[in-house]
Amino acid sequence: MTKIVELPRGLRFDVFALPEDFDDQIRQAFKDYTYGTSKAYTYQDKLSFIDRMRQYLHNATDAAECVKTLVLEAYEYNLDEYGELTDIDEFNTLEFMAEAFERGKTNLYSHYTGNHHIDDKIMEMAVRVIRVVMNFGEERAGEWLADGIALKCSLCGKSLVVEQGDAEMNYCPHCGAMMAI
Repeated sequence: MTKIVELPRGLRFDVFALPEDFDDQIRQAFKDYTYGTSKAYTYQDKLSFIDRMRQYLHNATDAAECVKTLVLEAYEYNLDEYGELTDIDEFNTLEFMAEAFERGKTNLYSHYTGNHHIDDKIMEMAVRVIRVVMNFGEERAGEWLADGIALKCSLCGKSLVVEQGDAEMNYCPHCGAMMAI
């Protein structure tokens, strides 16, 4: 079984065969997504990236295309069910606009395809993307990260990421205390 999904920054994955470097690809895509953005906006960037992923998972990246799809579905439904075309005035009603608005409010938890085996894999992948994005930049002492290892100063509590070869002994740039693995 195969199901290709698109994610922000041009990423495409088969949810049944995620690559071994999936987390690294997500991390790099998020790093590119936030390039040039002030650190003060980190949480906004994280939520924005996740929201953008939600839009991609629902094929809802273009509002005009979503409305066109709703109109076409309404025409097809009336033609199939009743053998008649939908009256154009039905699209100028509050009811249609409310339905379009509700369908546009897509959730992360959803029935993306109607097949629970595929939907479960999509949700599993989405949770993994969220975990990678939310942990981005959160250095954890002693853990190897994509850019090196995170060290935590025992004196002031600040974190520092150093390259693999430089990890034996460092001095905290904040307080000057010696930091070691």
